[in-house]
Amino acid sequence: MRYISFTLFGTSLLITLTPAFASEGDDFNTDFIVGKYNQTAISKALDEGLNQSAIYAVDVNGQFVGNFYFSRKMQDLVFTKDFLETLAPLVKKERLEELQKNLSLDATSEDYKFQENTSESSLAIWFNDQDMVRADSSNMELAQSINAAMMSYNMSSSYYRNRKTGESQTTLPFSSHLQLGMYDFPINLDLSSSDVLKEGVSVDNLSVSHLLPSINSEVTAGQTYTSSRYGEGFSFIGAQLNHVNELLSRRERLYTPSITGFANSNATVEVYQEQRLLYTKTVAAGKFVIDEVQGLSNQTLRVVVKESNGSEHTFYYENTIVPGLLTPGINDYEVSSGRYRFNDNSMGDNFVSGEYSHGFAYWTPTISSIVSTDYKNITLGAAVPLQHIGAVGLAVANSKFKHNDKEDTGQSYSINYAKYMTNGVNIQLAGYRYSTRDYYTFNEAMEAKRSDSQNHSSVRNRFTATVMAQEPIFDNQISVNFLRDSYWANKGKRNTYSVNYGGYTHGVSYNVSLSKSYTDDYKPDTSLALSIDIPFGNNGKSVYTRYNQNNNSNNTEVGMNSYDADSSYSVAASHDSGSHENTLSGSYSKHTDRINSQISSSVGTSSMYASGSVSGTVAFADGHFVTSSSQSSTMALVKMDGVEGAMVNGIQTQSNGYALVPLNDSFDAQDVSVDTSSLQNNIMLDKSQIKIRPKRGSVVKMDFSAKRVKYVRAVLLDPQGKEMGFGSQISTDDGQEYYLGNGGGLLLQLAIKSQKELKKMVFTSSDTGCSYTLPVGVLKKNFQEDFINAGELTCSKN
Repeated sequence: MRYISFTLFGTSLLITLTPAFASEGDDFNTDFIVGKYNQTAISKALDEGLNQSAIYAVDVNGQFVGNFYFSRKMQDLVFTKDFLETLAPLVKKERLEELQKNLSLDATSEDYKFQENTSESSLAIWFNDQDMVRADSSNMELAQSINAAMMSYNMSSSYYRNRKTGESQTTLPFSSHLQLGMYDFPINLDLSSSDVLKEGVSVDNLSVSHLLPSINSEVTAGQTYTSSRYGEGFSFIGAQLNHVNELLSRRERLYTPSITGFANSNATVEVYQEQRLLYTKTVAAGKFVIDEVQGLSNQTLRVVVKESNGSEHTFYYENTIVPGLLTPGINDYEVSSGRYRFNDNSMGDNFVSGEYSHGFAYWTPTISSIVSTDYKNITLGAAVPLQHIGAVGLAVANSKFKHNDKEDTGQSYSINYAKYMTNGVNIQLAGYRYSTRDYYTFNEAMEAKRSDSQNHSSVRNRFTATVMAQEPIFDNQISVNFLRDSYWANKGKRNTYSVNYGGYTHGVSYNVSLSKSYTDDYKPDTSLALSIDIPFGNNGKSVYTRYNQNNNSNNTEVGMNSYDADSSYSVAASHDSGSHENTLSGSYSKHTDRINSQISSSVGTSSMYASGSVSGTVAFADGHFVTSSSQSSTMALVKMDGVEGAMVNGIQTQSNGYALVPLNDSFDAQDVSVDTSSLQNNIMLDKSQIKIRPKRGSVVKMDFSAKRVKYVRAVLLDPQGKEMGFGSQISTDDGQEYYLGNGGGLLLQLAIKSQKELKKMVFTSSDTGCSYTLPVGVLKKNFQEDFINAGELTCSKN
């Protein structure tokens, strides 16, 4: 109530005094007046040195925390206790106590830095990493899921006609994913059809799962998949227990390196990312380890050691990662058992598989194995961070496969390398794999057993490389990719090269890509693609040209795109000089909170094509049907009784007051917020934001308790019978504070459902000693009105 009352006061202040600010041409900006400010403080800001006062939108370590009033003392910024209270959950106690002593931000402090942007009325503050309270979402309790049926779908229709022969074809493909929330055992399945009219609907990937948060794991039964860091993944029917990395803290799930160094004395160690101070730690003389700088990858860190005698020495830690690296101390595992499943849903052999990894300070070893009736495999892998050298992943595998009255035993060796360089060049991944003739993966073994084939055309050698860099002239991105394969069977070697160059300048984007692929026994397949996209007119419109050339076609296309928040369209014309085909095409898509729809069509020299589709999600939960255009697997069912059209995280509530709001799938805590400006004037919420940590693939219910309010306006008179001054403060017996607007106006919001809840309200002014009584009779008499004018209230003194 206190916040709402002052927001109204702040709005009045904006309307009344903005011209005064504008005329001075100063840095004081009233666009952000929110909080508790009395008349004296604002008057002082207006009358005494406007350039020395400001209301800033504040970010703390990149997180927006609110809008606050500041005044200047030399180069320091003086803040209010309100701002200190906001810092309390973000900054550790010791640093908070230091700030409390002076109630100001010290411009010369080495423990934090701040930067003002007076033109945008913003203030950015960066505290040292060690002074920040880590908001570890993994410590927040997971939200309780509700029983719900939710289906994401894509329904489409297409029509094709050959203009030369007159032949035509119509299809109605359909795909969907169905989630049935059955307490804590959700059921998932896929429904699909290539043509509903001719093929019917097939059911696939039916499984049930259960989360085990106490051990950061999940158990699944049914049709599912295996995954492996160094081996292969495949589909099967059975059961699986796997570790869920997303349940870990940010530090644990994102590789956090151990930075080691040496101090000659008791010293302060600072870790920088370019000029940004990430972390500070006081260490004793000797070897030290820093393993708290989290969520970093592929970048160079600067480490400064400040000795007790004032001397400094600096070293660099180049943090490059490869797949398989775990934060030291973290485990990862997966255990599966069942029957191999082919793409056509036929069955292969029964099997048991398992994989386990553990992060050590200098490496992460992995062991995995697959055992079936006729096949056995064991794989050993290791990921090693090598700092300035880069990072490397190594693996060796051994397989035994019995088939056709013989046993084949083979080995496979692989190495992956990555390197981040400070000059902008990034060897993203370079890999080499060698397999002996008789090495079989489990997929290859199952295919060979089903087909009873003697030929084994597995890869003998494979080399891959990806290099990315920023070229120095125009600062554009360039990437080079290379792939080379050779096989044990009588197949030619396959070689593929590709180069991609692109950038963006003055609104114009451009891209050039060239690729070439060939084998020893076939002629090369070369492809060249050029594209330029130029904006024009209003925002969201652009014209483009594309050129694509390969061995079979030589196509040039020009077109126009347009898009806004709700819809988009495109029109294009193309010509293929190889087939002499001319084509006109166009598409239009519409996006709403409830559904996505799209239509497209093309007419060419030899054929014509048209299609349309709708997609979205429909859910039945809490006794209501709710729809959404999002196809997220994790949703919040938001309830706001009787409130239609309220915006919740950008989604409008339906006529029944419900909305289906998409959430992230990573088990992270997140905010669901109501845009209070979208509410009707007589609607008030107990709270407009709820933080929640959902389970992946679940529906959680969030009830924003909405109350209908009565607006009551009264004019307060001072002891002389004159209207009280603008910004005067009054309070009630229970401690609620209000500020008066123009002409002594007091505006109240009362959440009252019936006349029985009405009661006398008494206000007190500490400045004048006056008491004011809002009579119940006036409220009862006009109870049917949303806005009640209570008239003038006179001063009464005891």
